Amino acid sequence: MDILATSAVILDKRSQLKDGTFPLKLRITYNREKNYISTGITLSEEDWLKVSEKKARGSLKEVQLIITSMESKANDIIASIGSFTFKRFKSAYLGLPESTSQSKVKKSRSVFDLFQIYITDLKETGRAGTASSYNCAYKSLAKFSTVLYFEDITPAFLNKYEQSMIKEGNSLTTI
Repeated sequence: MDILATSAVILDKRSQLKDGTFPLKLRITYNREKNYISTGITLSEEDWLKVSEKKARGSLKEVQLIITSMESKANDIIASIGSFTFKRFKSAYLGLPESTSQSKVKKSRSVFDLFQIYITDLKETGRAGTASSYNCAYKSLAKFSTVLYFEDITPAFLNKYEQSMIKEGNSLTTI
C-alpha cells in the first residue's frame, strides 16, 4: 500500500504577529514529516473558528472558499505527481519550473531511459568517473535484456542476471 501525503490548511499558532493574528499555512504531511507553505492569509483565533464553521459570512466566506481551493489543489497535486517528495510537491504547487531531467523521469518507466538521463546529469555536473561506472552497469544490463522496466526487476530476474555474469567470467566483486 502506497503512503499518501495529506494536506490541510491550519492556523499556525506558533508565530503570532504584532496585530494579534496568526498566519494560515498549508500543512503537507508525508511519512509523519510535516512541511508548511505560507498562504499569505492571517486570521485571529476568533475569525479562524468562524471560518472553520460552515456558516462563515462576508470576507470570512471568501477566506473559506480560498482555503477549500488550496486544499483541493494540494490534493490534486498529491494524486498526480507520482513518487512524492516535498520538493516535487512545492514545485508543482507554487508553479515552479521543473528541470528537464525531472520531467523526463516522471514520464519514463524504462530503466534504460533513466540510466541515460542520470548519466547525462552526472557528466554535466563534472562527475565523469561516476558516469563511467553507471555507463558500464547500463551496458551490462542492456546486453542481458534489450527492454527493461522497473516492474521487471524481481529476485528471479536478478538471479538470472547474476548467473549470466558468472558465465561470462566476471568476478563476484564486479557482479
